[in-house]
Amino acid sequence: MNMKHATHSLLVALDASPRCVQRLRFGRDLAALLDADLCGMAVLEPRFEPLPLPTRDGVPSVPLLAEVDPQQMRRVRGQVERAGVPLRWIEPGPEPGSAALARRALCADWLLLGQHDAADATTHDVRADLVEAAVIGSGRPAFVLPCAGTSHAVFETIVVGWKATREAARALAAALPLLRAAKRVHVLGPAPDLEVDALRAHLRRHGVEPRFETFEPAPALAGELLLSRAGQLGADLLVMGCYGHGRLRELALGGATRGVLRAMTLPVLMAH
Repeated sequence: MNMKHATHSLLVALDASPRCVQRLRFGRDLAALLDADLCGMAVLEPRFEPLPLPTRDGVPSVPLLAEVDPQQMRRVRGQVERAGVPLRWIEPGPEPGSAALARRALCADWLLLGQHDAADATTHDVRADLVEAAVIGSGRPAFVLPCAGTSHAVFETIVVGWKATREAARALAAALPLLRAAKRVHVLGPAPDLEVDALRAHLRRHGVEPRFETFEPAPALAGELLLSRAGQLGADLLVMGCYGHGRLRELALGGATRGVLRAMTLPVLMAH
């Protein structure tokens, strides 16, 4: 891949975990498929350290100084070196962590994130809801890799979870370059939302010949159903919308999104 001539950009979330190495190597191959410039940003949240300062009357005050742990940052850079993947390093700026990632993602075409792994102590400086915060906060489509197993940027079979919503439409649009190259594309959705003729015509205009399946609406189990069917079909990628509930509760996720992020076993491309 010649990064100078890339027409798109893929922004990878970097952390101190061993999974970061695989994320970068996946990102390298994905960037080649998408003709994208590969960029990376550390997503460590700052720690608040006490900074004692005397006041005029001699009584010490203890303001809090927000700083990213330098040792963790060195570990992040170490994982990047281990991956051996050339990328454009982006400094978070004065507001590090998920907020900086969401802001920088506004100028990227795709994000590449990792599923949260509560058992991985090397990610203690990364928000547990980083995926939700980045996708909903930026509005940009994001590839999310599962924390278990090994993922490869090979997408022969793709499953699209469809709803008649802007979130699903944005995810579908973001996936079009991969859908065109895939051997098999399956579109799954509840019968009332799956307008087969319109969707088939839309995808055919983009060089995609889909297969359709409907299921009975069951919001609480939609995520599990999508993952189960994707497994049965041997899917390499699941494409779906990412749903939140209003600005004041924007990280309170819908049932399908929450279920997929909790139990995903394959890469997922989602958009809000």
